[in-house]
Amino acid sequence: IFHLYILHHLNNYLIDNDCKVIILSHLGKVKTDEDKKNNSLLSVSVRLGELLGKEVYFSKDTRGSELEELVNNLGDGDILLIENTRYEDVDGKKESSCDMELAKYWAGLGEIFINDAYGTSHRSHASNVGISKILPNAVGFLIEKEIMNSLIFNKGKSN
Repeated sequence: IFHLYILHHLNNYLIDNDCKVIILSHLGKVKTDEDKKNNSLLSVSVRLGELLGKEVYFSKDTRGSELEELVNNLGDGDILLIENTRYEDVDGKKESSCDMELAKYWAGLGEIFINDAYGTSHRSHASNVGISKILPNAVGFLIEKEIMNSLIFNKGKSN
């Protein structure tokens, strides 16, 4: 799930600059409570911690007081992975329909939004398009790399 390029920049830029990192991500299609059991990001948080050599906090909730407490207790350089954003699709497709109330909630957890998910940038979901309508935002290093590679590959080609 984690591209080594992302890990390198996460560790060498955000953490080294004492950022508090909150990661939103998804895994699989989640339409039922049964799907939730098979698509949790808990194991992803464990593996990310192993790769980075530091603890990655995990929120089993996609919103609520326990998540807010975890966010408020983050220290400089800490990382929090929030449970699968598609859990919000079980009750009304809030994530995949870009529910702006959900986007506002998630945006309220941070100060700036960095989208580094090139493969899902085209999707109008609350966790990417919704948040980017609310917070100052930018693309991350992986998307930058994809864009640069595309420009290099297409250099000299005409449409």
